Amino acid sequence: MKINHLTENPTFYQIANNIEKAGSTGNWGEMNTQIQLAQALGANTKVLGVFREYRNASFFRNLNHLNTSFKQAISLKRPNPKLCAKILSLYEKNLACAKLLNTKNRYKSQLGKNRLELVTKFGELPKTPHGEKILAEQRRIQQQVSSRRKESAARVEEPNVLTLGNTSYHAVHTKGDGSCGLHALYGEVIDGDVQFREGSERRQSGMYAKAAYLRTLFAKLGENRVIRDQYVDMIEGWLNQSVQGHADQQVEKIFPARGKISTDWANLKRHYEKKYQAAKKNYNDQWIDRLEQPRIFLKIMERINRIPESSRLHGKTEEEIRLMIKENPGDILSIIATDRDGFLATLNRDDRAVMQNCIRNINIIASAQKSAQRDFILNNRVFKKYTDIIKDGSYFLDMTELELAATASGKKVLLVSGDFPEHPKPINYSGSEAPIVIYRHKGRAHFSRAIPRSSLGTHSASTQT
Repeated sequence: MKINHLTENPTFYQIANNIEKAGSTGNWGEMNTQIQLAQALGANTKVLGVFREYRNASFFRNLNHLNTSFKQAISLKRPNPKLCAKILSLYEKNLACAKLLNTKNRYKSQLGKNRLELVTKFGELPKTPHGEKILAEQRRIQQQVSSRRKESAARVEEPNVLTLGNTSYHAVHTKGDGSCGLHALYGEVIDGDVQFREGSERRQSGMYAKAAYLRTLFAKLGENRVIRDQYVDMIEGWLNQSVQGHADQQVEKIFPARGKISTDWANLKRHYEKKYQAAKKNYNDQWIDRLEQPRIFLKIMERINRIPESSRLHGKTEEEIRLMIKENPGDILSIIATDRDGFLATLNRDDRAVMQNCIRNINIIASAQKSAQRDFILNNRVFKKYTDIIKDGSYFLDMTELELAATASGKKVLLVSGDFPEHPKPINYSGSEAPIVIYRHKGRAHFSRAIPRSSLGTHSASTQT
């Protein structure tokens, strides 16, 4: 798709060429760099919008991004019919590659709406070279799809892995190419194996399954708080493992301990930890200065008399407690922490205001740290790093990622670990339809679809998105 027609400005014309060139190779970073350059040089919001949506469409081949790119291009002050025609041409190319009938109809419906809008605005639609090839290609694909549906039913891989109510479930053969969990989530039975079906070459199905997961995740991160929180928690756990030296081989691939992202994360945490510890010390010092006030000391003694005999503070005399306050106040402060509001109530108004201000400062720092860490994780740099590594054929998704993928898919799923089968994980568990049951084999990093024993031989496992 040529996007350099959208402006006559020679600088933006060159930037448009650079974005298109980077898009043809899927170079997300270079496209972002060019868009930032255009913004710095004063490109208006609508021009930047076309650039951004073209970037997203090129990287994810996503219909929604194509549609947004088209809408923004046609709404420019001086829209160019050639630009809009090129965007529609990209629709047709995607249509020619659509593998399932419902996908094709969805593309055709949107394509028809955009054609009508373009013809209304510019008159006769410029011809594109792909229209004649689309139906022939689609008929060929549909013939392949029909023949595949007649192929053998799923083969049992491990019997009786789970019982729900009175129903026994068998784990069936699920393609194992680093994307087994996604095959189990998205796939259908092909040649006796459950596998994701997109792309004409089955050996590429794992790559396409990961692409489908990333497209869904990318779309949902900006609009679904539950999924965004789940993603943030997952990445935060991995980054902490990396900087603490506890990362496994998979996490080390994404965030090497000495890598730039892990180093920046460690510095960010260290920065806020110093602030937090300073504020906490000030809070403790304020209490230490007030511990021997009669009302505070009396309440401390009351609490000590009620603590279990196993505590080393049990039975301490007033003289021993006064000595501890001077030499080692930590234990006394821990007693105050068990009833902070009660101890605050014993202070006079001025002292209480001082302590509440200390508490407020601690909470502000903790909140700022949480917000900064969240922004760090949701930055494009971190997401790009994750997407680059996950596309590697040697990378396989773990239980946490599969749970995220299942939540983002919107499907009703039951995740079962062979190590802890008594604690299945329900996801999107609403409605009366049967769940997709995904089983992680005991002692293995392999996921399989699990189906009721009564369904063997007739189960189609059709859950394609």
